[in-house]
Amino acid sequence: MIFRYTGRNSTGSEETGTIDSPDEKQALASLSNKGIFVTSVKPEKPDWNLQAEVSFLNWVPSSVLNAFLIQLSVLLKCGVPLVESIASLEEGESNKYFKNILQNIRKAIEEGRSFSDALSTHPNVFSPFFVNMVRLGESGGVLEKVLNKLSQINQRSQAIRSQIISALAYPALLITVTMAVLAILFGFAIPRFAEVFKSANFPLPLPTKIILTIGIFFKLHLKIIFVIFILSALALLLFALTRAGRWIAGEIILRTPVFSTIVRTYLIVHISESLGLLLSAGVPLLELLSSVETTVDMPTPKKVIRNMSDFVERGSTLKLSLEGNIIFPPMAVKLIETGEKTGMLEKMFEEIALFYEASLQNALKVVMSLIEPLLILFMAFIVGFIMLSVILPIFQMSSLVKGRM
Repeated sequence: MIFRYTGRNSTGSEETGTIDSPDEKQALASLSNKGIFVTSVKPEKPDWNLQAEVSFLNWVPSSVLNAFLIQLSVLLKCGVPLVESIASLEEGESNKYFKNILQNIRKAIEEGRSFSDALSTHPNVFSPFFVNMVRLGESGGVLEKVLNKLSQINQRSQAIRSQIISALAYPALLITVTMAVLAILFGFAIPRFAEVFKSANFPLPLPTKIILTIGIFFKLHLKIIFVIFILSALALLLFALTRAGRWIAGEIILRTPVFSTIVRTYLIVHISESLGLLLSAGVPLLELLSSVETTVDMPTPKKVIRNMSDFVERGSTLKLSLEGNIIFPPMAVKLIETGEKTGMLEKMFEEIALFYEASLQNALKVVMSLIEPLLILFMAFIVGFIMLSVILPIFQMSSLVKGRM
């Protein structure tokens, strides 16, 4: 989060600027450490623009970011200075957009800015969590370790997201095919049957009347329906890609039966993995909790993490902060309690992440095993109803012809 501040430096002259920090309290602490007496600090409200809200307009592939993290970590571990390391990676980068970002970061560091401050000028690529972890790594002298752990978190998060997308691909394909078939039937085939049945001049059964009414409506308003559908789909997609859209969609899914299990399990894995890996790299727990909070786009889990942070700040335990929460189940809370008592908290968080990652895979398999047959049954019902509505009047016409003969 970006804060704009006004204050006086050690020489007594007024100084204004911006600082990236998880919250106002930490922003004040950081400025105080720099010798600035703050007179005003407020969250900066950037002008809304589509490019800032919709992340895919400025996008760096996860594989490119992972490669950057791993290579930079190795170079720093080998004793190569930061500026030279970034210059080397910049020279070999094939992604033009990311190459330009690396160039800007290198120039900013050469001008005297810290690595974390240089990263914070590219929020579409480097999240607040990433920037804060780098800042903590710089201050603690463990930057290469933090970068290595961040690459592991990024890789595993990408793997989980890929599993979820792969699991949803087949149901999405079934729904798309069903919608396309129904659009063709109601837009073209059913109206032709309507003309045939109308010329036959005999009473139609109820299923046929329903289908013909829908078909005629589609024929009369096909262009309008098509335009409304496309515009609605685009508006929904763009809204879902904004911050507000992600918040609302996340909260709805978090309270939807079946899917809520997947979302909660994913959140447990994400939070536990981030805490476990970065605690083992030497990042302090309180700062880490504040940073992990910025990686979650839903109010409910944000509240859970903020509650954990508040309890730790007051000198209490994580176990007490998680009582009655709706994200971490009792087993995970018990493991966290054991980790606090034994001094192996980072190890316990890593174990929680591994256990619930396997649970997430099982949950995906169960959900998909339920959704796929339900979708097939739904498609069979729709197609069967349409076929029945067409075949019934044909049989009636045949009976009438035979009766007249």
